[in-house]
Amino acid sequence: MSADDQDSDRHRAHGEYQDLIDAMNDTAWVLDLDGRIEAVNESAVRTLGYSRETLLSMRIHEIDDGLDPGEITALIENMPADEIQVFETAHETNAGTTIPVEISSSIVSYRGETRVLSIARDITERKRYEGELERQRDNLELLNEVLRHDIRNDLAVIDGSAETLREQIDEEANPELATIQEKAEHAIDLTTTARDLANVMLQPEAEDRRVPLARTVVQQVRETRSGHPDADVTIEGELPAVQLSADEMLEAVFRNLLQNAVQHNDKATPEVSVSAERLDDRVAVRIADNGPGIPDSRKSTIFGRGEKGLASAGSGIGLYLVQTLVDRYDGTVWVEDREPDGSVFVVELPIAE
Repeated sequence: MSADDQDSDRHRAHGEYQDLIDAMNDTAWVLDLDGRIEAVNESAVRTLGYSRETLLSMRIHEIDDGLDPGEITALIENMPADEIQVFETAHETNAGTTIPVEISSSIVSYRGETRVLSIARDITERKRYEGELERQRDNLELLNEVLRHDIRNDLAVIDGSAETLREQIDEEANPELATIQEKAEHAIDLTTTARDLANVMLQPEAEDRRVPLARTVVQQVRETRSGHPDADVTIEGELPAVQLSADEMLEAVFRNLLQNAVQHNDKATPEVSVSAERLDDRVAVRIADNGPGIPDSRKSTIFGRGEKGLASAGSGIGLYLVQTLVDRYDGTVWVEDREPDGSVFVVELPIAE
């Protein structure tokens, strides 16, 4: 092949390569090691509003609005030769607007020389979405603070004041005050559940911790007995001395299941028993009650968000929180029938290695 033929092939190949990068939606750049722009695609021309000739007379430092020149130079000088370097910055258009971009850069051989190939992807929508998530997170944190302090404190005052009044007024008003206390205590429990759910949403992944099963269950049984003195809450047998792969939110699983067993009970004396057994690398905790039971048609949906028990005045978020947390811990939860009546909630959780 003659030299003219070789030059012709190179020019044709160069044109084909240009056509290839021009077809990309993302902007593409070829830079020398000083940051001078040696080739761009049509998307770069269209997006930034410069002519191709103008872009080829510039350095990338003149377009980048997110990094200072020293940072850009350092990125090029320290770019690994065998992997893609990904980072975020912003490009300024000829009209003065700024576009947030994600850059993927790598070292390539271009016309026999070492060059930097960069692909810039417009991430405006992603940044908008991230900003919206951040605002939602801030609002959720504010709601969590209100639930944690203001509302709970006011409800505690209402509950305490009602108890004081019951001791001072005639017997005829006691039923009404008892209702006030009952509703206040229920609302306090609800704020606890809502607070726990907000904490879960604010912390998308469970912390890698080892939590003792027995201590967690015993503490929640004690709190349930204290909050519901008319209920008979017991622990059957010995709880396995195991550590679970969970975090401090594990207590919310048992707290909500125990409260559910008491509050949704239709007996004069709610009876709740807790037992647990080890199953190889997992542990199964069973919370049984003597309540009205759960129809088969609802067993698979009762843990859904907003689901409520039969004739329940509750919010339905307690069992949803249980399901959410158990999923985070790679466990399972379900409900069975208890003989002769009632339900059994079963939680299986992995034992920490």
